[in-house]
Amino acid sequence: TAKIVRAVLPTSSRCFVHPLQVDQMDALLKAQPAMLLYPGDTSQSSVLTSSLASRTTLLVLDGTWSNVKAMARRMARTHPAIPRASVTDQLVARGGRAALHPRKELRADGASTAEATSLALRALGEPRAAESILAGLSVLNSSS
Repeated sequence: TAKIVRAVLPTSSRCFVHPLQVDQMDALLKAQPAMLLYPGDTSQSSVLTSSLASRTTLLVLDGTWSNVKAMARRMARTHPAIPRASVTDQLVARGGRAALHPRKELRADGASTAEATSLALRALGEPRAAESILAGLSVLNSSS
């Protein structure tokens, strides 16, 4: 689903392949404020709506859960000051993930990379990009 997200983001967005482009990603994260979109005990939905979010790089991890967990652990080790943002509150407010995009999910409060990115973009004041991602997911689901 990361390809759908990448297709609707501005040309200024960047995509890094882990572990091949870790050095390039690290350089970017050292040069400007960032937040990591990732669920967990230390994640906060308020990070998305804080003043931090106004000029911040939104870092979104995509891959299998085991790959993403490994990337998140690395991020916590190499960039401990980067806050973690969560979209769980937005997901619950919209009626759970089934209301967001119908698809079988192991967890009711879980979301795909594209779904979570859509919610984050909406919270950051980018509703058109958010809806474009969901429209792409609908096309993807209807063709499978």
